[in-house]
Amino acid sequence: MNPNESQLTQALKSFVFGHGQDPNNCLVIFFAGHGHTEKMAYGADLGYIVPKDAPLPLRDKAGFMQRAINMQTIEGYARSIQAKHALFLFDSCFSGAIFDMVRAVPAAIDYKTANSVRQFITAGGADETVPDRSIFRGQLVEALNGEADLNRDGYITGTELGEFLQEKVVNYSRNSQHPQYGKIRDPNLDKGDFVFVLDRAKPAEEKIQLPPKPPETAGLDLTSIKKAEEERAKIEVQWQAWQGKMRSDFNELEKMERSTGLGSEQKKSLWQKFLNEYNVDNPFSSDDEQMRQRAAQRIKELLKVEVTIGARVSLRSFAQSLSKGEVGAMLKRHNFFSGRYYNNNKDFCNPDGDFSNSYESRVINGDKVVLDHATGLMWHQSGSENPMPYDKAKQWISDLNRRGYAGYQDWRLPTLEEGASLLERTKMNGDLYIDPKFSVNQIWIWTSDTDSGSSGRVWVVYFGRGVVHRTGPDYDVRYVRPVRSGQ
Repeated sequence: MNPNESQLTQALKSFVFGHGQDPNNCLVIFFAGHGHTEKMAYGADLGYIVPKDAPLPLRDKAGFMQRAINMQTIEGYARSIQAKHALFLFDSCFSGAIFDMVRAVPAAIDYKTANSVRQFITAGGADETVPDRSIFRGQLVEALNGEADLNRDGYITGTELGEFLQEKVVNYSRNSQHPQYGKIRDPNLDKGDFVFVLDRAKPAEEKIQLPPKPPETAGLDLTSIKKAEEERAKIEVQWQAWQGKMRSDFNELEKMERSTGLGSEQKKSLWQKFLNEYNVDNPFSSDDEQMRQRAAQRIKELLKVEVTIGARVSLRSFAQSLSKGEVGAMLKRHNFFSGRYYNNNKDFCNPDGDFSNSYESRVINGDKVVLDHATGLMWHQSGSENPMPYDKAKQWISDLNRRGYAGYQDWRLPTLEEGASLLERTKMNGDLYIDPKFSVNQIWIWTSDTDSGSSGRVWVVYFGRGVVHRTGPDYDVRYVRPVRSGQ
């Protein structure tokens, strides 16, 4: 437009006290039209914005001064703007010293935007006429469409805009119009640069990385597993009922033994029926096995015959060197049990043997012993706490005699005959084939008999398998269970 004086003044105030109050905004002011800046002979280097209604100064100096706006006023407005960056564009010629023509270009966009600046660009220099069909205005549009981005970084600075307009307007006006550009003469307002952001400078929208879609699946067929678990639960309930019945029968048999006048044969028959009825292992419990062991023990106790001292079985008490054949004959002669231990003892086992002991537990002088009335032997109830080799077993016996265990000093290692007499036909003491009156700690025990078929080997009793066997004297996993003759 071609503004008059009042329109021009109002526009300036609106920018300064309106848009220019926001420190985060940039301000661009355009002065366009047929007017031009005027340099007077008085007021050193003082330029004016001349609106259309201002008279010529040579004809009406007072009227000119009343309507024209001097560049000091423009400079005052520029300094009053609160925005960090302000760019003034004049589509008119210009003369004056409001801005510095020295145009150092900052190095980076962030530096340019971080510092304040007041920049000016005019369509022409002093004493030049700006045509109605403004070359400046057309090139400004081209510049802001991206032509002025001289370094192709996506930003147009005020300095780039000034350089572009100066080059293009001078060229297209055939050197008759020379745009001017620069920054205000103020060290606090000349460090930055006005920046236009082109569309291509805007960062591309970040592509959101979506997770992959799940593969198609028919799912796991757990029907058979669920059905098996349901069946397992039903079976466990059935076993619980079976064992409940077993426990009830066991308790009833114990009660009958204590409160009725049944003879030993009747009692043995009832316990055997119990074992026959409940001879299957419950996979969900170990209580049934304990009841079977107790029933077998009761049968064993009922099978024991009352013997007198004269009727006792006399077992060899002195050490000998025995062959495998002699051991096998001894087992059968006394009906001692010794099970099959794979093929290791096929020549000296007696799986059908079943010797009847008659045990009695006693405490003598504070020491525990077990008397066997069937053999007349007194046994150390617990034996050695730790295993040891053969020579140390003998020393252990000597130390025991020096202390006088249970008041006696004639304790010794048992012969194989005496040790084999302790073997039970079934497990009766946890996992051991020995009566519960003895300690469960001694799995193997040394005897005083040696193996005549090999040099140095010693006969031992293995309660963990229910067998007699032989081993080297240096084995340190055998225990000591001392015995003495006579009661």
